[in-house]
Amino acid sequence: MLRNRLILVAAILAAGVFASFYGGNIPYALFYLTLLIPLVSLLYTLYVYLRVKVYQMIDSVVLVKGESSAYTFRVANEDFLSYQNLKINFYTGMSSVEGAEQQMSYCLLPGESISMETRLACHYRGIYNVGARSIEITDLFNLFQLSYPIRSRNSVTVLPRRVRLSSLNILPQDEDSKNVLFHTRAKAEELDIDMRKYVPGDSRRLVHWKATARRGELMSRQYTETMKLGVLLCMDLTPTGLRDWLERAEREDKIIESSIAIADYCLAHRIPCDVWFAAENDVQKAPARTAQEMDAFYNLCGRLAFTAKEGAGKVISRSLEQQVGAYRYLVITHTLDGDLYSASVKAAARGNEVAVVLMCDALTEEQQRIRTYMNEASIRVVQIQHDRDFADAFEQTGTGGAV
Repeated sequence: MLRNRLILVAAILAAGVFASFYGGNIPYALFYLTLLIPLVSLLYTLYVYLRVKVYQMIDSVVLVKGESSAYTFRVANEDFLSYQNLKINFYTGMSSVEGAEQQMSYCLLPGESISMETRLACHYRGIYNVGARSIEITDLFNLFQLSYPIRSRNSVTVLPRRVRLSSLNILPQDEDSKNVLFHTRAKAEELDIDMRKYVPGDSRRLVHWKATARRGELMSRQYTETMKLGVLLCMDLTPTGLRDWLERAEREDKIIESSIAIADYCLAHRIPCDVWFAAENDVQKAPARTAQEMDAFYNLCGRLAFTAKEGAGKVISRSLEQQVGAYRYLVITHTLDGDLYSASVKAAARGNEVAVVLMCDALTEEQQRIRTYMNEASIRVVQIQHDRDFADAFEQTGTGGAV
């Protein structure tokens, strides 16, 4: 484009010199023609900018990370002039359009249109635009270029993945717990504290034969589950500080998805679980003790933004103000600081078990010292680096080192 502009300027100067020296109709006609070229090119570019038609549609505006949806894109020329060199720019990184390059060029004759029916995939959690982003319109002589922002943008809400855990071993346990954080006994091993009349459909193994003989009617054992220590899950939603936006999105997704996985595990094993997090300037609590509460928390995770001003330490402190009884504190964070250390020590001093899941690759010297102090206070820190699946780290029994 710069080369064409320089050639045009040189042509205008040459035509001007030629007309001034020789005069006459032809030299001046050439001079005025060279002057008209940029004006006509600019008017053509503006005309196409105002008249080009772009349509795009996605089947679903709510997706799950990694899923794809049907996507339709169409650019049309409904005029009597041809459209030269239309370049379509697509959103990339967070999402991708199957079979489409980042920039595609088209030339449309009058009445012609080009359609694309493909699939669009979303790779990260959050709310963002997908599909075609803009059109670059260039004139016939490649002198001017205008970027046309597509108004019919598709904004989607991408929910995080739900990873199922077979075990959760990130807290130290007593020797008889076989190193499993939450050990669920079979009902046959649990204490029976009551009996009831036999109901058709009850297993014969539940029949209490001695009580049946005494009472003269079939009686079944009624079991109650052993008491399980609840989980208080703290999410750190402060900015991660990462400059690369894809790396930042990956780190944020890991924090959200690991929290959902823990809450899902607790629900499946009937362990009371409450999730605490800081949103903007306020600390909020999201119970996840029933299927309905878990679904509400999961849908909320698709809209959470890492813009909180209060870190995990403040979240723990606020939860301690409302705590009744002992809990297992699980903290999902991307950094270690003094506030988190102080709050964790305070929680442990009140009879709670505390473990910190640290989503980061490298620690500063200060963070290394904080980690050492936490280990000395019997607060386990599990560091999960970016190239490691958090599910593997949760399911394996380790000593709390980097994985």
